[in-house]
Amino acid sequence: MADGATVQRRANAVFAVMLEGALTVDIEGHYSLATVQQVHARIEARQQIGKAVLWIDRNLH
Repeated sequence: MADGATVQRRANAVFAVMLEGALTVDIEGHYSLATVQQVHARIEARQQIGKAVLWIDRNLH
């Protein structure tokens, strides 16, 4: 892994293009910890197209 400054520079570049709207992230769905095995199976079977967001505790957001 690159040093901290390099990681920060790359992250800044990614977030900058996201803010410009040039890069989007497709979120397939939000899942609970109770369904993590099913979601993992979908990812392994390549049935998951977008990103899966796993909620550990919905009260944290």
